[in-house]
Amino acid sequence: MKKNLIIFACFLMMSACKSQFKNSDYIVVYKTLENQIQEPEYLIIKSKPQTFELNIPMLYSSIIGEWFFSKDTIVISPKYTYEYRNNKSSLLEINDKDTSVISIKQRFHVKGDILIDITDYSIVHPLLKKDNYQKKFERIGK
Repeated sequence: MKKNLIIFACFLMMSACKSQFKNSDYIVVYKTLENQIQEPEYLIIKSKPQTFELNIPMLYSSIIGEWFFSKDTIVISPKYTYEYRNNKSSLLEINDKDTSVISIKQRFHVKGDILIDITDYSIVHPLLKKDNYQKKFERIGK
């Protein structure tokens, strides 16, 4: 039952990004700033409960979890990955032993309506430098 509810919530969140959408008091939607190389990513932050979804169209997946504020920074803590490929969807719990980029806590400095990725990706692999993977998200539907 819980798994079906989470899948349904993922579907609702992803479809909200694709339509004309005005943010409510409980949901704020951010979109990566223009990038000619790949499709935009969406970060959907809900305040009740404090959950998020990071939609990554290029990978046909989303990362779902919890978030919290630490001073002027939003920290997102991944709990699940959702994928849709070959007409099949799957929801997988992220294991504490997983050391991939999608499994680590990500940090975003809040600067007005812009979120700047300040995650230290070198904790996954020393060659992953923060500046090479830094994303910027802009709030949409104000």
